Amino acid sequence: MLDAIAIEIEFDVLASRAQVWESLVAETSQWWKREFFATKDPDGIYLEPRPGGRLYEENANGGLLWYTVIEIVPSEVLAMAGNLAPPYGGPATSMLRIEFSDHGAKCHVKLTDHIFGVVDDASRRAIEDGWRTLFIEGLKAHVERLN
Repeated sequence: MLDAIAIEIEFDVLASRAQVWESLVAETSQWWKREFFATKDPDGIYLEPRPGGRLYEENANGGLLWYTVIEIVPSEVLAMAGNLAPPYGGPATSMLRIEFSDHGAKCHVKLTDHIFGVVDDASRRAIEDGWRTLFIEGLKAHVERLN
């Protein structure tokens, strides 16, 4: 059934926007949770921080494209578009946007994901849980450990 869902997650990181941004774009493989890799025996996941850049994972035998960067303002906004193939919950298209703002001595992160295609409430719950795990248990925890 074709439908659309929206997910919004907000959290604070005890670090500067610059630190959070640097970890997001340059240290992705360090905070990305192993259980979220789609390929077998991945070498890592990489983000090319430029319009048209990719968020992708690689291994010795190939890889998988997660997203393509459609908007980037360093330390402020990263927006990406990607596809969910049927093995990963689709077919559907994801429009992911991550915004960063100052919140006192912390960085406020707002993640929104608008997904359209073959999605339902169970998809929404699974995707939201996944983003929470990746960005709160992954990125946030990684950055705060470095401080």
